[in-house]
Amino acid sequence: MPTNAVPLFKLANLDKFASGGVTARQHLVVKRFWRMAIREFVRVAIRHVNGLTGMSRGSFIPLATAVKAKTAIRGVLRGTSQSGKLYYHIGSPLHKQPQTTALGMRAGEHAYSITWGSPSRLHLTFTFHISTIQHQVHEDLWQSLDAGLEAMNTFIEQNSPAWMEDTFGDFWV
Repeated sequence: MPTNAVPLFKLANLDKFASGGVTARQHLVVKRFWRMAIREFVRVAIRHVNGLTGMSRGSFIPLATAVKAKTAIRGVLRGTSQSGKLYYHIGSPLHKQPQTTALGMRAGEHAYSITWGSPSRLHLTFTFHISTIQHQVHEDLWQSLDAGLEAMNTFIEQNSPAWMEDTFGDFWV
């Protein structure tokens, strides 16, 4: 059950730059902005996940690391692991291993995809796949991905005009 954020170029009219590209500095600013928007997704989504074993929350750690948001989620991860429970997912390399935050981190290593293209071709995408059975089972109740997506899109809508005008100047308008 993947979730995709609203692409930044839809809200920020970055399609103006699709053929001509942007400068390296402009690309760096857009990349930083995209990372900050994804950081907001992580910060909110992880707080909606029940921390029974820590495995589901732990699956967000690789993404948090990639977008430099580990300090934003540190408090949420404290005291969530319960030892003794095993993870059952037949066919998974994680099958029959103790459910811990560390195992969730391993499950989350391939749970996301982020692209920002290059200065010659802006291409911003973000996808997060639920990587643990417990999260899949309880997502309808937790609504973590919807909450994270809403926070991310709110961040984009509230901050993109100022960021993009500063970055692209009069051409932006």
